[in-house]
Amino acid sequence: MGSVCHVIIVLVVLQVCAAAGDTRLLVNTSNGIVRGSILRTREDVDILAFHGVRYAEPPIGENRFKAPKPVKPWKGIYNATQPNVACHQPNPHPSYILSEDCLLLDIYTKDLKGLQPVIVFIHGGGFAMGAKSDVRPEYLLEQDVVLVSINYRLHALGFLSTGSKEAPGNYGFKDQVLALKWVRDNIQAFGGDPNLVTLNGHSAGSFSVSLHLVSPMSKGLFHRAILMSGSSMSHQKSVTRENSKQILELTQCDNNNVTLAIECLRKLPVEEISKNAIIPNDCIGMKLWDYDIEPAESNDSFLIEDPTISLLTGHLMDIPILAGISADEFSYLAYVLKNKPGLLDSINGNFRSYAPKCFNYDEFANKDEVTDALRKFYLNNQPVTDGNINKFGDMFADGMISFGVYRFLSLVSLYKDVYFYEFDYFNRFSHFYLPDGLPLGVAHGDELQYMYVFSKIAREISKDDPENVMVEKMTSWWAQFAKTGNPNNAKDEHIKDITWLPTMKNNLKTLYINTTCRMGCLPNFARYSLWDSIFPLPKWFKISKFCRKYEGLLPDSYKI
Repeated sequence: MGSVCHVIIVLVVLQVCAAAGDTRLLVNTSNGIVRGSILRTREDVDILAFHGVRYAEPPIGENRFKAPKPVKPWKGIYNATQPNVACHQPNPHPSYILSEDCLLLDIYTKDLKGLQPVIVFIHGGGFAMGAKSDVRPEYLLEQDVVLVSINYRLHALGFLSTGSKEAPGNYGFKDQVLALKWVRDNIQAFGGDPNLVTLNGHSAGSFSVSLHLVSPMSKGLFHRAILMSGSSMSHQKSVTRENSKQILELTQCDNNNVTLAIECLRKLPVEEISKNAIIPNDCIGMKLWDYDIEPAESNDSFLIEDPTISLLTGHLMDIPILAGISADEFSYLAYVLKNKPGLLDSINGNFRSYAPKCFNYDEFANKDEVTDALRKFYLNNQPVTDGNINKFGDMFADGMISFGVYRFLSLVSLYKDVYFYEFDYFNRFSHFYLPDGLPLGVAHGDELQYMYVFSKIAREISKDDPENVMVEKMTSWWAQFAKTGNPNNAKDEHIKDITWLPTMKNNLKTLYINTTCRMGCLPNFARYSLWDSIFPLPKWFKISKFCRKYEGLLPDSYKI
């Protein structure tokens, strides 16, 4: 009887609203009715936008530092017209409306009655900043896809871990899982195909995608993966537990009794947690929050082993994968440090102290030997100067992003083909500028602005801008991959002139994306081989499985 009454109420509400306006803006989900608004593509096609749809109960009070709970049904019409709610964070973008009650998602579609491929986007920001509203749909929705962008909890609120049941960590990743479950259960009402979901992330979002590929909790929730400039399979060790200890001390909640310590944190104002959640790093500004390993016997565990071990043993989803990097990634950090008074002199004077913090290996026992090998290879044992600042930049690019993506590619391609790219398109919207007013190169995040309207770093690109060529290429590839698992489409005028070949275990092919694209070998292989040699995989894993020869690339003197 109750379900019949619910149907009658829904029909009455929809009929009333139909008389008042556009029925396309009203969608009946499993939780209740939502009302959206209309945006338009650059071709003046309507986009039905549903902003801030709730997918979980508020993670506040007793729900802080716990796995998210599915949202309960609501009565009446949910107002899904507020795009800028962001999870609480320090130093937010001016457009954000901060709230701890932030487990919301945005949905963009052109046709509620279709059955289009779905792209779910996970934003970046070092797991400490960012929001679902960072990307807008006007470019991508010129293709026949549905876009979903999600919020998830950040910094300590999303990742604090004591390694015990009181605070097991990974809440932000579990938020992402619950959002994917909501998409599975509801996206058909928005014109999306629940059996054709692509998980796409950039930077920390890409790091997240690499974890979902091996997490038992995420199995079956998506069917393609796109990783843009981020991977968890690098040399870096998680410092989440160390960060957690420090925030307990900073908030004066540290206690030998873990239960009391977490209860103390739960009672604090969210602002107090946010302001103490950025743990300083002398080089790159902050120590990163990320995953923790949980007990295998728990049904609520997001990760039960090191993700690199999962890949080494072939425990990953058998789905199509597309991944890549930008040409220069975080190399601009070398120039940022150079422009801080006195800092470069300090780095040169104590390179062994700074380098482990800059390149995320401060927890390794052999960090002095690692530092010496890196300094010899990149800098020829010279101090950092104007003459070799670009080489110092290469260290940031490789140590923070590129090597991790390379290792992911190397391991995944042992078991399956991967479509790999390097984004090389250098233009007036490349977003990091040197003091002389010229762009440095193709920086971390540059590729995003051709997939999505990414107003944080660039204005919207018009159809008449020369950069629109790249918008058409990128959106065509991503949409085609979401549809078929293969980015190639000989019938699409924007991408028909290049065949994107996949990487295989004995042939690391790469598509170099530029105005004129080309297939080639993996970039910077000698550099990545150095990192492989100084941060080796477990000895039980035979490097010969790669069918690649590292030995001839590096002199023995670089190896440790």
